[in-house]
Amino acid sequence: MKSRRVVDLLADGLPLVPCWIDPFCLPKRGIMLLAGEAKVAKSFFLLEIARALATGTQLFGNPFFRVTEQCRVLMVEQELGPWGFGQRVKKIFARHNPSAYANTFNYLSKEPDWRFDTPKGRDHIRETIIDYRPNIVILDPISYFYS
Repeated sequence: MKSRRVVDLLADGLPLVPCWIDPFCLPKRGIMLLAGEAKVAKSFFLLEIARALATGTQLFGNPFFRVTEQCRVLMVEQELGPWGFGQRVKKIFARHNPSAYANTFNYLSKEPDWRFDTPKGRDHIRETIIDYRPNIVILDPISYFYS
């Protein structure tokens, strides 16, 4: 395969890639992986992403991170349980009227059957996604979905 010159790529114009969050933070049909040390607020970061997508508003209130359209988000958290998760959601979503995300933000919490390493777990995941039909699925933390 012959290499191409970067100047030619730039002269031809870069192809547009449809994204949920621009500029190119979360492409549609893409995968985003957030990693970091324990207790560095990854879950809060993911909730802020869910908030912005479910309400169709700017990520972190920053005009640089533009949410291109409101979408349906399914967040599966395996660490906190409903009470702890609800406390975090209350803080992150505080400035929004619940009607802004009533039909666009669903969750599952501490679901032991949600596993990628078992046929039963994969069936549960598939059935839930088919039932809710989210645009975005957030899994937190990913390590809890495997034995």
